[in-house]
Amino acid sequence: MASVIEKLRIELEADPGTYFQNNGARRFGNTLDTLLDHAPPPARLLDIGGDRSDFLKRKPGGRMPYSFGHYFRAAGYTYTSCNESDLDARADPLPYPDESFEVVTAWEIIEHLWQQGGGGLAHWGGILNFWQEAHRVLEPGGLFFCATRNRWCPLAWHLMREGKSGGCYYAESEGDELKPGHVREFTAEELVAISRATDTYPVQSTLSRSCLSASMESRVAGFVGILENFIGRTFRPEEMHDSVYFLGRKAQNV
Repeated sequence: MASVIEKLRIELEADPGTYFQNNGARRFGNTLDTLLDHAPPPARLLDIGGDRSDFLKRKPGGRMPYSFGHYFRAAGYTYTSCNESDLDARADPLPYPDESFEVVTAWEIIEHLWQQGGGGLAHWGGILNFWQEAHRVLEPGGLFFCATRNRWCPLAWHLMREGKSGGCYYAESEGDELKPGHVREFTAEELVAISRATDTYPVQSTLSRSCLSASMESRVAGFVGILENFIGRTFRPEEMHDSVYFLGRKAQNV
Protein backbone atom coordinates (compact mmCIF):
# COMPACT_ATOMS: atom_id res chain seq x y z
CA MET A 1 0.00 0.00 0.00
CA ALA A 2 2.87 2.40 0.73
CA SER A 3 4.02 2.37 -2.90
CA VAL A 4 0.45 2.92 -4.15
CA ILE A 5 -0.19 5.95 -1.97
CA GLU A 6 3.26 7.41 -2.68
CA LYS A 7 2.61 7.19 -6.42
CA LEU A 8 -0.79 8.84 -6.01
CA ARG A 9 0.66 11.55 -3.77
CA ILE A 10 3.24 12.39 -6.44
CA GLU A 11 0.48 12.62 -9.03
CA LEU A 12 -1.63 14.82 -6.76
CA GLU A 13 1.25 17.17 -6.01
CA ALA A 14 2.19 17.40 -9.70
CA ASP A 15 -1.37 18.27 -10.80
CA PRO A 16 -1.52 22.02 -11.42
CA GLY A 17 -5.29 22.23 -11.01
CA THR A 18 -6.39 24.93 -8.59
CA TYR A 19 -8.03 22.59 -6.10
CA PHE A 20 -5.25 20.05 -5.79
CA GLN A 21 -2.52 22.58 -5.14
CA ASN A 22 -0.90 22.84 -1.74
CA ASN A 23 -3.29 22.08 1.13
CA GLY A 24 -5.91 20.48 -1.15
CA ALA A 25 -3.47 17.86 -2.43
CA ARG A 26 -2.19 17.13 1.08
CA ARG A 27 -5.74 16.89 2.45
CA PHE A 28 -6.93 14.42 -0.16
CA GLY A 29 -3.64 12.49 -0.01
CA ASN A 30 -4.03 12.11 3.76
CA THR A 31 -7.65 11.07 3.37
CA LEU A 32 -6.89 8.41 0.79
CA ASP A 33 -3.89 7.23 2.82
CA THR A 34 -6.10 6.78 5.90
CA LEU A 35 -8.76 4.96 3.91
CA LEU A 36 -6.17 2.57 2.45
CA ASP A 37 -5.03 1.75 6.00
CA HIS A 38 -8.55 0.90 7.23
CA ALA A 39 -10.21 -0.59 4.13
CA PRO A 40 -7.63 -1.63 1.54
CA PRO A 41 -8.65 -2.48 -2.02
CA PRO A 42 -10.06 -4.36 -3.72
CA ALA A 43 -13.39 -3.36 -2.22
CA ARG A 44 -16.74 -2.23 -3.59
CA LEU A 45 -16.69 1.45 -2.70
CA LEU A 46 -19.41 4.10 -2.95
CA ASP A 47 -18.20 7.70 -2.88
CA ILE A 48 -20.99 10.13 -2.02
CA GLY A 49 -20.33 13.43 -3.78
CA GLY A 50 -17.00 12.44 -5.22
CA ASP A 51 -16.56 12.04 -8.97
CA ARG A 52 -16.68 13.62 -12.36
CA SER A 53 -16.33 10.97 -15.02
CA ASP A 54 -14.68 13.41 -17.43
CA PHE A 55 -11.87 14.27 -14.98
CA LEU A 56 -9.00 13.42 -17.32
CA LYS A 57 -10.60 15.30 -20.22
CA ARG A 58 -10.76 18.53 -18.24
CA LYS A 59 -7.97 21.06 -18.31
CA PRO A 60 -6.05 20.99 -15.01
CA GLY A 61 -7.56 24.31 -13.90
CA GLY A 62 -11.02 22.78 -14.28
CA ARG A 63 -10.36 19.76 -12.10
CA MET A 64 -12.31 21.18 -9.24
CA PRO A 65 -13.99 19.25 -6.43
CA TYR A 66 -15.13 16.73 -6.31
CA SER A 67 -13.25 14.94 -9.11
CA PHE A 68 -11.59 12.17 -7.13
CA GLY A 69 -12.79 8.97 -8.78
CA HIS A 70 -9.61 8.83 -10.85
CA TYR A 71 -7.53 8.38 -7.70
CA PHE A 72 -9.83 5.84 -6.03
CA ARG A 73 -9.76 3.72 -9.18
CA ALA A 74 -5.98 4.01 -9.45
CA ALA A 75 -5.73 2.78 -5.86
CA GLY A 76 -7.59 -0.39 -6.86
CA TYR A 77 -11.14 0.14 -5.56
CA THR A 78 -14.24 -0.98 -7.46
CA TYR A 79 -15.56 2.55 -7.58
CA THR A 80 -19.11 3.92 -7.74
CA SER A 81 -20.12 7.51 -7.06
CA CYS A 82 -23.18 9.71 -6.81
CA ASN A 83 -22.93 13.48 -7.09
CA GLU A 84 -25.01 16.60 -6.67
CA SER A 85 -26.19 16.15 -10.27
CA ASP A 86 -27.51 12.67 -9.41
CA LEU A 87 -29.46 13.38 -6.26
CA ASP A 88 -29.94 15.68 -3.28
CA ALA A 89 -28.18 13.78 -0.49
CA ARG A 90 -30.06 15.86 2.07
CA ALA A 91 -33.44 14.41 1.13
CA ASP A 92 -33.21 11.68 -1.52
CA PRO A 93 -32.59 7.99 -0.94
CA LEU A 94 -29.38 6.64 -2.40
CA PRO A 95 -30.22 4.77 -5.63
CA TYR A 96 -28.74 1.45 -4.49
CA PRO A 97 -30.14 -1.66 -2.75
CA ASP A 98 -29.48 -2.38 0.90
CA GLU A 99 -26.01 -3.73 1.75
CA SER A 100 -24.49 -3.02 -1.69
CA PHE A 101 -21.01 -1.78 -0.71
CA GLU A 102 -18.10 -2.80 1.45
CA VAL A 103 -17.00 0.83 1.91
CA VAL A 104 -18.94 4.11 1.80
CA THR A 105 -16.92 7.33 1.76
CA ALA A 106 -17.96 10.96 2.03
CA TRP A 107 -15.10 13.36 1.51
CA GLU A 108 -15.92 16.90 2.69
CA ILE A 109 -19.61 16.72 1.79
CA ILE A 110 -21.37 16.48 5.16
CA GLU A 111 -20.78 20.17 5.99
CA HIS A 112 -22.82 21.12 2.90
CA LEU A 113 -25.90 19.09 3.87
CA TRP A 114 -27.57 21.39 6.39
CA GLN A 115 -31.16 22.26 5.54
CA GLN A 116 -32.97 25.54 6.08
CA GLY A 117 -36.12 25.52 8.15
CA GLY A 118 -38.58 28.07 9.45
CA GLY A 119 -37.14 31.51 10.03
CA GLY A 120 -34.08 30.61 7.97
CA LEU A 121 -32.58 28.44 10.71
CA ALA A 122 -30.33 25.57 9.69
CA HIS A 123 -31.36 22.10 10.88
CA TRP A 124 -29.90 18.60 10.89
CA GLY A 125 -32.48 16.83 8.71
CA GLY A 126 -30.32 16.60 5.61
CA ILE A 127 -27.30 15.36 7.56
CA LEU A 128 -29.34 12.64 9.26
CA ASN A 129 -30.81 11.48 5.93
CA PHE A 130 -27.34 11.26 4.38
CA TRP A 131 -25.94 9.39 7.41
CA GLN A 132 -28.77 6.85 7.57
CA GLU A 133 -28.71 6.23 3.81
CA ALA A 134 -24.95 5.64 3.89
CA HIS A 135 -25.55 3.09 6.65
CA ARG A 136 -28.37 1.38 4.73
CA VAL A 137 -26.31 0.66 1.60
CA LEU A 138 -23.28 -0.56 3.56
CA GLU A 139 -22.89 -4.30 3.98
CA PRO A 140 -22.58 -5.81 7.49
CA GLY A 141 -19.06 -5.28 8.79
CA GLY A 142 -18.43 -2.61 6.15
CA LEU A 143 -16.69 0.71 6.77
CA PHE A 144 -18.27 4.17 6.66
CA PHE A 145 -15.51 6.76 6.26
CA CYS A 146 -16.55 10.40 6.64
CA ALA A 147 -13.92 13.12 6.24
CA THR A 148 -14.52 16.80 6.94
CA ARG A 149 -12.89 19.99 8.25
CA ASN A 150 -12.32 20.12 11.99
CA ARG A 151 -14.26 22.92 13.66
CA TRP A 152 -12.44 22.44 16.97
CA CYS A 153 -8.74 22.56 16.18
CA PRO A 154 -5.93 25.05 16.79
CA LEU A 155 -6.18 26.29 13.19
CA ALA A 156 -9.83 27.28 13.66
CA TRP A 157 -8.94 29.18 16.84
CA HIS A 158 -5.97 30.78 15.07
CA LEU A 159 -8.25 32.01 12.27
CA MET A 160 -10.57 33.60 14.84
CA ARG A 161 -7.58 35.28 16.42
CA GLU A 162 -6.93 36.91 13.04
CA GLY A 163 -10.51 38.17 12.89
CA LYS A 164 -11.76 35.49 10.49
CA SER A 165 -14.49 32.89 10.83
CA GLY A 166 -13.80 29.92 13.08
CA GLY A 167 -14.57 27.69 10.10
CA CYS A 168 -11.53 26.31 8.32
CA TYR A 169 -13.24 27.26 5.06
CA TYR A 170 -15.13 30.48 5.53
CA ALA A 171 -17.25 32.73 3.32
CA GLU A 172 -15.38 35.55 1.59
CA SER A 173 -15.89 38.01 -1.22
CA GLU A 174 -13.81 38.65 -4.31
CA GLY A 175 -14.84 41.88 -5.99
CA ASP A 176 -18.61 41.68 -6.39
CA GLU A 177 -18.65 37.91 -6.11
CA LEU A 178 -19.56 36.16 -2.87
CA LYS A 179 -17.62 32.94 -2.42
CA PRO A 180 -19.67 30.90 0.05
CA GLY A 181 -18.10 28.79 2.73
CA HIS A 182 -19.49 25.91 4.73
CA VAL A 183 -22.72 26.37 6.67
CA ARG A 184 -21.01 24.98 9.76
CA GLU A 185 -18.24 22.48 10.24
CA PHE A 186 -18.04 19.62 12.72
CA THR A 187 -16.10 18.35 15.68
CA ALA A 188 -15.18 14.71 16.23
CA GLU A 189 -17.55 14.70 19.19
CA GLU A 190 -20.45 15.84 17.00
CA LEU A 191 -19.82 13.10 14.44
CA VAL A 192 -19.96 10.53 17.23
CA ALA A 193 -23.19 12.15 18.49
CA ILE A 194 -24.77 11.74 15.02
CA SER A 195 -23.86 8.05 15.08
CA ARG A 196 -25.40 7.72 18.52
CA ALA A 197 -28.58 9.58 17.55
CA THR A 198 -29.10 7.38 14.48
CA ASP A 199 -28.17 4.15 16.31
CA THR A 200 -25.51 3.29 13.74
CA TYR A 201 -21.93 1.98 13.86
CA PRO A 202 -21.41 0.19 17.19
CA VAL A 203 -17.67 0.11 16.42
CA GLN A 204 -16.37 3.60 15.68
CA SER A 205 -13.37 5.87 16.00
CA THR A 206 -12.31 9.41 15.15
CA LEU A 207 -8.92 10.84 14.29
CA SER A 208 -7.44 13.97 12.77
CA ARG A 209 -4.56 14.75 10.41
CA SER A 210 -2.89 17.94 9.29
CA CYS A 211 -2.78 19.15 5.70
CA LEU A 212 -1.00 22.41 6.55
CA SER A 213 2.31 23.47 5.13
CA ALA A 214 5.29 23.22 7.48
CA SER A 215 5.38 27.00 7.91
CA MET A 216 1.66 27.26 8.75
CA GLU A 217 1.90 24.24 11.05
CA SER A 218 4.70 25.99 12.90
CA ARG A 219 2.68 29.20 13.21
CA VAL A 220 -0.35 27.39 14.59
CA ALA A 221 1.76 25.24 16.94
CA GLY A 222 3.10 28.41 18.51
CA PHE A 223 -0.38 29.23 19.81
CA VAL A 224 -1.38 25.79 21.09
CA GLY A 225 -0.21 26.41 24.65
CA ILE A 226 -2.05 29.75 24.80
CA LEU A 227 -5.22 28.17 23.42
CA GLU A 228 -5.07 25.30 25.88
CA ASN A 229 -4.79 27.76 28.74
CA PHE A 230 -7.84 29.56 27.33
CA ILE A 231 -10.03 26.43 26.97
CA GLY A 232 -8.78 25.01 30.25
CA ARG A 233 -7.47 21.67 28.97
CA THR A 234 -5.19 20.10 26.40
CA PHE A 235 -6.38 19.35 22.88
CA ARG A 236 -7.28 15.70 22.36
CA PRO A 237 -5.61 13.85 19.45
CA GLU A 238 -8.80 13.98 17.34
CA GLU A 239 -8.97 17.76 17.88
CA MET A 240 -5.41 18.68 16.95
CA HIS A 241 -5.53 18.94 13.18
CA ASP A 242 -7.61 20.59 10.47
CA SER A 243 -9.05 17.37 8.95
CA VAL A 244 -11.20 15.10 11.11
CA TYR A 245 -12.31 11.58 10.17
CA PHE A 246 -15.14 9.42 11.46
CA LEU A 247 -14.72 5.68 10.86
CA GLY A 248 -17.68 3.43 11.66
CA ARG A 249 -18.13 -0.32 11.21
CA LYS A 250 -21.65 -1.54 10.50
CA ALA A 251 -22.79 -4.31 12.83
CA GLN A 252 -22.53 -7.86 11.55
CA ASN A 253 -25.85 -9.66 10.98
CA VAL A 254 -26.60 -12.05 13.79
